[in-house]
Amino acid sequence: MSIIETLKAKLNPSSPENIERLRNNLPIEFPAELANPLMDYMLERSYLEELSDRDHFEAEPPKDGVLAWVKIDRLPVHPSDSDDYDLLSRWQAVLASLHSWNERLLFLLQRNNGATSIYLGMHAPDLERSMARLETALINSMPGISASRLDMDESIKVFSSLMDAQSCGALTGIPSFRKETRFQELQTLDSLAFGIRDTQGRDANFSLLVVADPIPDQGITDIISRMMKLGTEIHKDVHKSFNAGENIGTGNNNSLGLATLIGTMAQLIPGMGIPTAALMSAGAGISFQSSRNGSVSRSETTDFLNKFAEQTEKSLNMHCERLRKGRNQGFWNTGVYVLSNHEQNTSTVLGMLRSV
Repeated sequence: MSIIETLKAKLNPSSPENIERLRNNLPIEFPAELANPLMDYMLERSYLEELSDRDHFEAEPPKDGVLAWVKIDRLPVHPSDSDDYDLLSRWQAVLASLHSWNERLLFLLQRNNGATSIYLGMHAPDLERSMARLETALINSMPGISASRLDMDESIKVFSSLMDAQSCGALTGIPSFRKETRFQELQTLDSLAFGIRDTQGRDANFSLLVVADPIPDQGITDIISRMMKLGTEIHKDVHKSFNAGENIGTGNNNSLGLATLIGTMAQLIPGMGIPTAALMSAGAGISFQSSRNGSVSRSETTDFLNKFAEQTEKSLNMHCERLRKGRNQGFWNTGVYVLSNHEQNTSTVLGMLRSV
């Protein structure tokens, strides 16, 4: 049973335990033993591992707009000479422009019969304005690039090739660049652009589709704010110290007044009255005192380190740092998909993309 199923069972109002609590006007409590596993489940995106086990996905309502494509006829630089051109920074400038305009972007790399085609798509209500913005961003940020719009028949052909695919896979997680390599950022897409071969040695046909929706900056700042508040609460449980102390004290104080002793003894002598005894005691003013004190103290300090809370705090800090760094270019809600006619080809491309 997954953690989500366990949580649903614990919070189910129809369970006998929760029914009894509701009868007594008591709230249904969140199970404390699931707090740490749930945080790890969400922050480490373990739920993505369960996607392959699902047989049905609910389709989101389609967004209003029309889809159109631009085909990249000529790249501004050959991939082997990209170090001098700084291709990644220029492409980031294109993305930053489109993000500021709140434009939805599609990137499609298709390998078909030994030829590679690259398309950029726009999906918007005002398609003419969006396409003009895309072309403006490409021309000004990537000098030397050549692109042309597809007509209706060509767009339908591209869309049909995606719909006819027999196998589809999604890339999950956040890729990270390999550090020690002379190829820098062009590590996988360049290899895919030159094609892959199947088990029979034939050039495989596939499509790499990226759908990106811009996330407003306000949404990112809200996420960072909530993560920081959550991190403040979690930090309280990372390290705790408990002090236990014990103090035992004993004391004994004895005193003896000679005047009092004489007066008491005089009263016991027959024939001697109280006034006479008082006079006798008044004449003796000597007293003896003795005291003895002792104490024993003991203290013990115990430190507790919650490794679950510590790891959760580190994960939150890493997420916040990633969000802060990405605010300059803008954040996108991105889906990466691979389509082909054979499951083996889809798995091969997904494996190459995960190795970035």
